[in-house]
Order: sequence, then C-alpha cells, then structure tokens
Amino acid sequence: MDLLAQRQVAFAQLKQKGVLVLDAPANQISDQLVESYLQLKAKNKL
Repeated sequence: MDLLAQRQVAFAQLKQKGVLVLDAPANQISDQLVESYLQLKAKNKL
C-alpha cells in the first residue's frame, strides 16, 4: 500500500509542475498513448 501511495504522490507532483502523466496498464499503454497524443494535437497543445 505504501508503494501505491508514493506513486500517487509522485504523479501529483509531476502534474503540479506541468508534466503530462500517462498511467496505464502495460497491455494498454500503446493505445492510450496514441489516444492522448491525438487529443493533445487536436487541442494544439503540442
């Protein structure tokens, strides 16, 4: 449980600094990465 809490804190700190964070299971990372990229591109955030 402690590891999960530390992970959440690390993600929150990164997001607070403006880092885009993608958290997904290994078997879904490719699909979610492409989807996130396309959404960012559509919003002119790249």
